Amino acid sequence: MSLQDYRLTLSSVIIEPNWTSSPETLHGVVSYASPYDDVPVEQFNNYQHVVDQDFANDYILKYFSSFSKVKSNSIDTGLLSPGLKAIGTNYIIFEKPPCFKNIFYVPSSKHEVTEGLENQHIFRIPIPWQLYFVKFNKDMYTYEVRMFFMKTSLTSVDQELFLPSLPNFYTNAMLCPPTMDKMDDVDRYSKNHAGVMQCAYDWVWNSGTNHDLTEACLQVPFQLNQNDSILKHLPQLIYDNYFKYDGISSRHSSRYSANFKQIVHLFTAWEKSSLFEVCNLSWPNISGSKSNFSYHDIESDIEGYYDHLYNFISDQDEDQSLNEDDINYMIENGDYNSEDYYRYLRANNLIPSLPPVPWEKTYLYSDILPDLIKSVHSDLGYFNSNLAHDINCINLNT
Repeated sequence: MSLQDYRLTLSSVIIEPNWTSSPETLHGVVSYASPYDDVPVEQFNNYQHVVDQDFANDYILKYFSSFSKVKSNSIDTGLLSPGLKAIGTNYIIFEKPPCFKNIFYVPSSKHEVTEGLENQHIFRIPIPWQLYFVKFNKDMYTYEVRMFFMKTSLTSVDQELFLPSLPNFYTNAMLCPPTMDKMDDVDRYSKNHAGVMQCAYDWVWNSGTNHDLTEACLQVPFQLNQNDSILKHLPQLIYDNYFKYDGISSRHSSRYSANFKQIVHLFTAWEKSSLFEVCNLSWPNISGSKSNFSYHDIESDIEGYYDHLYNFISDQDEDQSLNEDDINYMIENGDYNSEDYYRYLRANNLIPSLPPVPWEKTYLYSDILPDLIKSVHSDLGYFNSNLAHDINCINLNT
């Protein structure tokens, strides 16, 4: 037995009682964090380069021997697929590599989708690295799935997570759960961790795609330049007609709901990308803990905020059809696009100290995962006694 026989991170936090793995079953490379209060982590970590074989063997076997008394409490996880990053208290984190996926898109809301699916559109698109965060209850039923896009495999807690630009996703990367016609569709998965992982994957890729939620798709043209995104393959005329946004014009003012043609053009352009491209293109930012981007998180009481409304509406009146009374009426009744006005102020530096727009913030793994882990305890009424362990003991396989 040698150091190369292990892939393990030892942490100074308390290990949960159901950690019963025998060291003989662990594979990879040992990475140490100091388990001793009186030895600095930096000093202890240096041992991984100079420690001899006997020390490594004795240390690991001694460390895990203290957990032998709880082996009767072990849980059968089922056959786990590659890419598993962590199994925590009622949650699983796993990743999937780039691949091609079929998207079965029905341009109707969920309750209008017919069994015949006569108007279904099928697209085969390349997908970058994906990270899944799945919540399940005590009976091993999946109840929430999130999927993030990544440019590479997860190798660091400082890795940036992106919004999947797909229908049926909220902008915080949470999937709107599919509708199940019968209980057999829910119960067909094994009641173990392997079943939860398969259920989550099927929810995302094998349950169809409808037109209920499309804001995540619209974030591509809204946040990114055409040549930096999957829309780079669209003819310029189509892009200009369906996606171009100049920050002032309200021609394509909807940021919450795409129309059918926008979705079709998005996927048509996406199909023309390669796996290499999608792993190197830009993807939209997620909205943090909020399920949607809030376009109205604006301190509208900032001095001078409303002073430019008259000029803004006048500039939008391309046909010069509005007179002074019309414009004043629109101002008094709020009959203008506040999102466009916000961008107009920002673009022209007409007001000081504007708060940052919510979609400009980037989120890292370390920004998102602790809150998601904490939410599991809250969802199921658990105490947060294992929260520190769950956060610090996630094995990134580095």
